[in-house]
Amino acid sequence: MFLKNSNHTKTNIEHGELLTSNQISGAYCVQSWIVQDPEHDTALSYGFAPTKGDWFIAMKIDNPSLWSMIKEQGLTGFSIEGIFSEKFASILNKEIDVESKVKEILYSEDFTDLEKEIKIKNLL
Repeated sequence: MFLKNSNHTKTNIEHGELLTSNQISGAYCVQSWIVQDPEHDTALSYGFAPTKGDWFIAMKIDNPSLWSMIKEQGLTGFSIEGIFSEKFASILNKEIDVESKVKEILYSEDFTDLEKEIKIKNLL
């Protein structure tokens, strides 16, 4: 989703909200990979100890102000705009689906209160 949604050119400071006003310019992803072989991965050359399945990216910083914040001020809250919500969206959709089914059961005149309770418990 990170690349599919063109988030490779979007960054923000201190993990701010996904708002245009929080985004900074002059930083973009130049590499993106999932570790397959931790003993021979590119991440080792950057000083990391990767594990299989880790996701790494390399960023290019063309913004002198941002580069200064990273190198000179020790900025620790530099964030990519990776909306890692595919799983979250799936969970949220399930929650919404459950909520609508619960409402459907509650407002139904076809079931007794006991039947409604049992049906709702089975949903959860």
